[in-house]
Amino acid sequence: MAEKITFPDSEPRYLSGRDCLAFDAVADDKPVECLITTELLFFRYGAGDPTEASLREAYHEHLAEIQEVARTHIKNGWIDEEGRVVLMTRFTRMKVTFSDTLGNLPGSHLIAHSAHRILTGIIGPNAEGVEVTWYASADTLVDRELGVLIADPETGYSTAGSLPLQELANTTLLTVYLAGLWSNILRARSRKLSHRAG
Repeated sequence: MAEKITFPDSEPRYLSGRDCLAFDAVADDKPVECLITTELLFFRYGAGDPTEASLREAYHEHLAEIQEVARTHIKNGWIDEEGRVVLMTRFTRMKVTFSDTLGNLPGSHLIAHSAHRILTGIIGPNAEGVEVTWYASADTLVDRELGVLIADPETGYSTAGSLPLQELANTTLLTVYLAGLWSNILRARSRKLSHRAG
């Protein structure tokens, strides 16, 4: 994950073949090309129409917010194999809480942050709204478990689980477990879409 992310002061480039604006970022002295789609500029940032002039105007009006979304993508490692970040209408907006209960379980803050990096990779850059809470189990002297609650504000669905601390050292097990929790959210979203479709 990048520690230092900056955005050089330069005009965005219009890429008609990709239907987007491109702007530059630098993450730990490495260049990253950021692409923001016409659709995102139009629907979220108020571009009046899909012309280059209108897209540029919306980009400049919302520059700080757009750069913050790009910064989040870069920090989370959501960079493609060509060194690009693509910002689309369904970008992930994640609210993360590390509960005070983690203080009751020595070393759990560090473990929770490591587990969260794995979960972030599973969730990816296009998940829309997600809320994640990391906590220590209620009876930490006996159970010594790290728990996570994942909530989807759109569907109102949430899923939770916990693993004993000794099992968290196995990254394969942890990844599979977290992927299972995330798949519960995806199934709830699919059900909601099915109900809407009739």
